[in-house]
Amino acid sequence: MNILDFNNAECVGDGCYHNYGTAPKTNPYIITIGIIFACICITTLIISIYKHIKHKDEESK
Repeated sequence: MNILDFNNAECVGDGCYHNYGTAPKTNPYIITIGIIFACICITTLIISIYKHIKHKDEESK
């Protein structure tokens, strides 16, 4: 649980709910998977751009 969310969240059983709403807190696993997926996408994009630039350099020689 986030330190920032601690002040305005009340935990009942195994689910934490914000005082100003009834929506359950965002699952930290979803956030983690999202970050990992974004890193994979960015890495793949950088590799593909790098290969494209390297290929252009070999053509110009």
